[in-house]
Amino acid sequence: MMTWYDDLSPCTYFDLDQPHGEKLLAVGWLERGHPYPQGSIARAVQTKLVSLCENPWEPLTFLGWHTCDRCLPTERRDAVQAGEMTVPMGNENLFIPGHGLLYVAPSLIVHFIAVHGYQPPPAFCAAVLACPPMGSEDYLQAISSNGPATFAKWVRETPRKIQ
Repeated sequence: MMTWYDDLSPCTYFDLDQPHGEKLLAVGWLERGHPYPQGSIARAVQTKLVSLCENPWEPLTFLGWHTCDRCLPTERRDAVQAGEMTVPMGNENLFIPGHGLLYVAPSLIVHFIAVHGYQPPPAFCAAVLACPPMGSEDYLQAISSNGPATFAKWVRETPRKIQ
């Protein structure tokens, strides 16, 4: 079972040392028994989400695994195949820079869109399309300047790739 948040509500999942308030907004934290918006989204948003899920930056990780409680146990998958990419589901989270905030989505969002017709909010979709490549200096700067102060500290501690 996964933690449920209403779309665009404060995401308190990462409030370990202090509350992050309106700096972290939840998107795609679906759970059985809670309605969610359904509809189509642009293929470009789906493609970009898959690429962002390939190796997402996370300030911290939790032990455990989330599965889709909308699927039957025999239908549950631990990965989504998209073209040549295989994206693990249920154990990672995406942090997408917005304007003065970060959207936080579980990696299961890719599954929820593809299998259950979930339609994320338009502001999130726009932020996904505008998101710099995961792990790039532009991405880390966007996380640092739009996220909570503790995230800026974690970004400074993120190992950089030697180019």
